[in-house]
Amino acid sequence: MFILNRKKNGWLILSLVLSLVLTVLLFASSEAKLSFMGIVSNPFSYVYFIWFNLMTITALRIDAYWNKVMPWEHSKSRRLVVELMTIFIIILAFFYITIVTVGFIRNVENPFRLNAFSITVGIFSSLVLIFFVSFLISQNFLHNWQASITRLETLKKEKMESEYNALQAQLNPHFLFNSLNVLISEIDYNPQEAKAFALNLSHVYRFVLQSKDKTLVTLEEEWKAAHAFLDLHLVRLGDGLQFELDDHSANWQGKLPPLSLQILFENAIKHNVATIKKPLKLQLIFKENDLVVSNNLQKGKTLYSMGIGLEALTNRYKFLNAEKIPVILETKEDFKVTLPLLK
Repeated sequence: MFILNRKKNGWLILSLVLSLVLTVLLFASSEAKLSFMGIVSNPFSYVYFIWFNLMTITALRIDAYWNKVMPWEHSKSRRLVVELMTIFIIILAFFYITIVTVGFIRNVENPFRLNAFSITVGIFSSLVLIFFVSFLISQNFLHNWQASITRLETLKKEKMESEYNALQAQLNPHFLFNSLNVLISEIDYNPQEAKAFALNLSHVYRFVLQSKDKTLVTLEEEWKAAHAFLDLHLVRLGDGLQFELDDHSANWQGKLPPLSLQILFENAIKHNVATIKKPLKLQLIFKENDLVVSNNLQKGKTLYSMGIGLEALTNRYKFLNAEKIPVILETKEDFKVTLPLLK
């Protein structure tokens, strides 16, 4: 939203005062004897007053439009020139309409013809207005710039907290206790499987540490780590966890925040019962621009948590200014999350 929404009363009062001062100055320069009644009784005063303030509001709305079409981050100088030229042309066009309107009110013989005084007033008033609007735009730019810095800092903080919590979750005593028990058991009965289990566990740790300084990772990188994480739970839960994969149209170079899949897998496992009689069914469907993770709902008691929820994952997309954010859909039968892949 543009700056007028934040300091609406202040800017409106300033615009009103400036338009009144200009009206008085224009009458003072055109009339030998300046009088209050002369200003009040002249229709030009009202039309000029409306024109000035209407142009102020219009200019700020144009600024809000260009914020969407051509953000300051892309090209500051080009954006400034294009925006000011657009505003200046609109100001002059509406001033001409204002003069013509006054001409019709006064029954001028040819209201569409401008005299030297009208042209001078138009140029002078337009320049004053464009300087005033430029000041407001600069304030808006500084406001947006400060907001972008705050957003970036928030993203960094969110990312650091997520990474710390994710790493902390992997070191969670409950998680490690289960993993080590499974590893010890596999060493006794299936040394080859124990080796694979240990490699997957190390892969999970390694990915968390390697993604510490990354805002985005490719789907290929994310899936390798998430697959290792899922394999740990598949070994531990056995037939209590079923997994279905559809990667026929996977865009492996698409990007997403690191640990996104791991968060969703962990979220499904920690919130649902996963036994042989009531298996938890996870489904992962790769699409060209999206990634869909779903599971059947059979809620149970939460034993431990990664510390990063779906809300934090959604916020990371928002902080990245992504065009799309995760879509979460829960029904009586299943829970589904669609993750957009970024470029």
